[in-house]
Amino acid sequence: MMNKFITFNIPCNYFEDSVIMLMSAASSGIDDVFILVSQSGRTRSIIEVAKTARSQNATVISITPKNSPLAKESNLVLSMNIAPETQIYMPTCSRLAQLILTDVLATGLMLRKGPKFVECLRNTASSVKEMRLVAELLPENEDEIKVSKVN
Repeated sequence: MMNKFITFNIPCNYFEDSVIMLMSAASSGIDDVFILVSQSGRTRSIIEVAKTARSQNATVISITPKNSPLAKESNLVLSMNIAPETQIYMPTCSRLAQLILTDVLATGLMLRKGPKFVECLRNTASSVKEMRLVAELLPENEDEIKVSKVN
């Protein structure tokens, strides 16, 4: 998700460590938005992050089951009705659903930003183009699409 927001020229941070998340929430403010993702909505540390961020007047958006403890601490809940996973070590369905939902959010944001967003996308794409091993196969003009065979 973070790479999408960077592409949109929106400053963002991503933290896996719950202590760092809580510290970030404690120093947040009214202009900050937290997007929290939880399959169960019952992880204590994530719920504390939501509570703390809201106490600082930050907006909390959660991708979590409705009526979960995390949902109750969120300003906005994006929930999906996903059947319980049968593979406890690989919760594939819920992860794919979360990815799809973040892509929907990204698309909505892109549409809302309008035409000025296209230039930002081009700049981002150009900045990483030369890092690819097959950069010479990419078109000079981003509007032009070529299909090339790699030997």
